[in-house]
Amino acid sequence: MDGVLLGIALLALTAISWGGMFPVAKAALASIDGFYLTLLR
Repeated sequence: MDGVLLGIALLALTAISWGGMFPVAKAALASIDGFYLTLLR
């Protein structure tokens, strides 16, 4: 049961951290062309 709770906690942490990138990406795309961001990635 401890492994299940750890998995749920890690999934929640991942969803929160990835979800936090959307506002940052929205601000970045307003000033940087998406082509260059993709090129850097």
